[in-house]
Amino acid sequence: LDLSKIEEQSETSFFYDINGNPITEYFGYENRIWASIDEIPEKLQNAFIAIEDKRFRDHMGVDLRRIVGAVINNLTGKRLQGASTITQQLVKTLYLSPEQTYKRKIQEAYLSIQLEWEYSKDEILEAYLNTINLGEGNYGVKAAARDYFGKENLEELTLKECAVLAAVPKSPTRYNPRKNYNAEGENPTEERAQLVLKEMLESGFITEEEYDAARQETVNVNKEATRLQLYDMAHFVEYALYEVRDELIKIKGWNDDEDGRQKAEEYIYSNGLKIYTTVDPQIQKVVEETLYNWDQYPDTAKEEDAVINSGDTTLPQPQAAAVVIDYRTGQLKAVVGGRTPPTRKRELNRATAPVMVGSTIKPISVYGPALEQGKSPAT
Repeated sequence: LDLSKIEEQSETSFFYDINGNPITEYFGYENRIWASIDEIPEKLQNAFIAIEDKRFRDHMGVDLRRIVGAVINNLTGKRLQGASTITQQLVKTLYLSPEQTYKRKIQEAYLSIQLEWEYSKDEILEAYLNTINLGEGNYGVKAAARDYFGKENLEELTLKECAVLAAVPKSPTRYNPRKNYNAEGENPTEERAQLVLKEMLESGFITEEEYDAARQETVNVNKEATRLQLYDMAHFVEYALYEVRDELIKIKGWNDDEDGRQKAEEYIYSNGLKIYTTVDPQIQKVVEETLYNWDQYPDTAKEEDAVINSGDTTLPQPQAAAVVIDYRTGQLKAVVGGRTPPTRKRELNRATAPVMVGSTIKPISVYGPALEQGKSPAT
């Protein structure tokens, strides 16, 4: 039983602006925002307990009554029924393969009993609710609530939304809330959420009035997944990402090559980092709007050079980029890398890309300093 596997799980990182406000999340394969048991409301805890493990608070990792019931059901040809407790599900996720063998089941039971000796019920439930696969790359209730319902605070979840989240683990693909609530026809997630509510009522977790109200509640699920959205202030965020990546390479002593850069990026998106930047959102927005909307860019010499097709994007010419620096502190306040808003992640950022600018730099690097020193245009 390696307890570090519970404590060292992948966590989503966040970028913040100069005011300490979050700009965006950043994650790899697992979108996970750890929530302490105090952050998880009882109605959400109870939704999972009711549908997954009614006697969670009473058993010592293995529910013998449930095992006997499952065996009888399976032998008599009734609905196939599992017997895994919440503790067993956590153990299986962290330590064991999904194979259905007696050996694995015995290991699962043994490790579950061990885990119950080491951890309190609240600690086990906290780990479970932050580990469970809730579909579309969301692991744990906080990331899922944010992605599906747009709710940062778990206390804001309605009883029906709690039931929807508890419906997903049985089959994250079949019970995908986004797919089922935004499509016509059959909605298996709704059907299972109704079952969750019924189990909560029968377990005494909710009243008849709460049950009736929740059954009628309409669920609204965000149509677009978080992972598909382009973060705000993308040029600045990605500049900051590369800066942090390069610093990590130095700190960790990794090679500054493709392998080292990949390791650094994996470290960023899986270690729950809080990355505070100097971007001023007001200045950034002004610079973006100026470059994107200005109507006095010079014409190109040839009309056919006015646009360049890059993949599925048409880029107007000439292009532009801008950086705003606070001369008193040296802090970057804004970075914009093109004339048009980025449409996908990691587009070319002309403010930071190592592109040869040729003679266009001479007015800044040669002529300007010469004139400041009293030279004439004829010099």
